[in-house]
Amino acid sequence: MTTGIYAIMNLVNNKVYVGSTTRSFKTRWDVHQSYLRSNNHHNRHLQYAWNKYGEYSFQFTVLEEIKNDTIIIEREQYWLDKFRTNGGVYNFCDCAGQGNAGKPRSASTRKKISMTLTGKSRSAEHNRHLGEALKGRKLSAEHCAKLSKSFPSFLSPDGIIYPAGINLRAFCREHGLARTSMKKIILGKRKNPHRGWRLA
Repeated sequence: MTTGIYAIMNLVNNKVYVGSTTRSFKTRWDVHQSYLRSNNHHNRHLQYAWNKYGEYSFQFTVLEEIKNDTIIIEREQYWLDKFRTNGGVYNFCDCAGQGNAGKPRSASTRKKISMTLTGKSRSAEHNRHLGEALKGRKLSAEHCAKLSKSFPSFLSPDGIIYPAGINLRAFCREHGLARTSMKKIILGKRKNPHRGWRLA
């Protein structure tokens, strides 16, 4: 059985949910998907993003395989800190292993975690793994087709339909549009067209 640290990555904005498991990665991912699909996930930030972007916008990634369970919290903290520094995370808690409710750890527990992390150098291999996890991935044609269903097409002022695709920021930049306004149109928070553009 393979256990360790994993990330649920939003392929649209690169935000991640970092977690650990002492069960198989497949089992853990199946549990997450079950709760997310039923709109009952304990992490409301991740659930909101799942509902907004669609499940095909998320990818489960194994960050590190661990055979020694005694260091699993330490390694989860390492990845949580790295992703928090280099981007955004959906995790509520600053410390790994705090559980779903996000209850604060005791001072002694926080001190132990701090002591395990202080002064430890990060290997080139770990940094390489992080880089691979953070960098953009090339998606298959099938995956792109599924992702496109999560994003609407837009009708231009000229009457031409444009698919927004998976990168709304690039689409708006290309057509001189305000991304925040187009997002409001997608979410139904703006009824009027933006610069003549509306949902197709």
